[in-house]
Amino acid sequence: MALNIKNAEVEKLAVDGIEICSSFVRCCDACMEREIQHKVNGEMKTDIQYYHRIAAVVLVSASFPIPLGVRFQRNGEGEVACALALLQDLARRLGRRFRDVLVGDALYLQSPFVKEVERLGLAWAFTLKQNQPELLREAERLTQNSPTGIQQEPGRELQYWHLPELDWPVADRLVRVVKTVRIEHQHRVRVSEKDAHRGKAKEAVTQQSTNFYATNFELGSIAPLFIHQLGRSRWRIDTEVFQTITTDCHLKHPAVHQTTALVVLTMIRFLAYTLSLVFYHRQVRSHVRENAKPSLSSPNAWLTGLSLLRQTQVDLRPRVSFEVSSISFRVSVLTPWHRIPSRLKNQPRRPVFPTLLPIQEHCNLRQVPWLPQLASNLRPTRSVDCGLRNRWG
Repeated sequence: MALNIKNAEVEKLAVDGIEICSSFVRCCDACMEREIQHKVNGEMKTDIQYYHRIAAVVLVSASFPIPLGVRFQRNGEGEVACALALLQDLARRLGRRFRDVLVGDALYLQSPFVKEVERLGLAWAFTLKQNQPELLREAERLTQNSPTGIQQEPGRELQYWHLPELDWPVADRLVRVVKTVRIEHQHRVRVSEKDAHRGKAKEAVTQQSTNFYATNFELGSIAPLFIHQLGRSRWRIDTEVFQTITTDCHLKHPAVHQTTALVVLTMIRFLAYTLSLVFYHRQVRSHVRENAKPSLSSPNAWLTGLSLLRQTQVDLRPRVSFEVSSISFRVSVLTPWHRIPSRLKNQPRRPVFPTLLPIQEHCNLRQVPWLPQLASNLRPTRSVDCGLRNRWG
């Protein structure tokens, strides 16, 4: 599938699913069911477990991940079918915006799903694993020779093989396959005990990982290594979205287990995550960039940005619109955002000096776990502030 791209800049969507809660006792009308063997009083017992799963589609080509849609998986519905229904809903409501390439794990490399994705006008790049044994076996056989290219980086070496046309027997078609072998040279501290004395010594460790990616993406003049970058971009939905909302917003610990309330609480968590990142990148960091213009990788960038908030009228006009239904919600960005080269996870998490903080009585910057913490907000919330604890579930 050919795409009109410039300098390999494409809008990448990542799709994935996650289980948000499970119980052997509490259930609701929308619960899914499965039989689980577990120990009860030291004896193995088979019980019915009630659980909920969601599928999410996230824009991962921006400077920070933006959830475009979340859908609750229904009873008797698989994760792939749930993700496909969400993609079709997004296609009807968003049109061609934000939709160039879809990336995902090996679960989504299935012939029916791939055909439906292409009907939506999307290119795709999925990880190739044992769920497609014939395609994987053929790719392994044809990549036994020398690699197509080698990329050298400090402490890392990346070898890649490019197979532009490989037969996929299940789908009766040809696909492009890229194999990568990543070799990382690291130093680890080894702790050893001898004669009741503990000693530490650094040792060199080499880690090697092999990945296969299948895609219908037409490279043209772009290097095959771009497929490797596409495939690895899917990890942002897990490491930056699911893990953050699970750890800091207690996604897997809902306060209630009722059909409507559970949906609403999940949507609130995703909306809080999205809006806080939009405000942070569009307002806080924009003041640093436009007025002070320091290096965004410097710790002083946070101090300058927060001090400017005291002097500047912040424009809080909505940049994002939301639509919520009974089982899903969608996010639509109304205006284009500025691409910021620096990434959020590279910025230091450290308190800001009190002299540069907004006045506490009028401060509207509440404690948001995934943003830099303010010194005035560094207080015990889990055991002392019961109101905040209950509010987050």
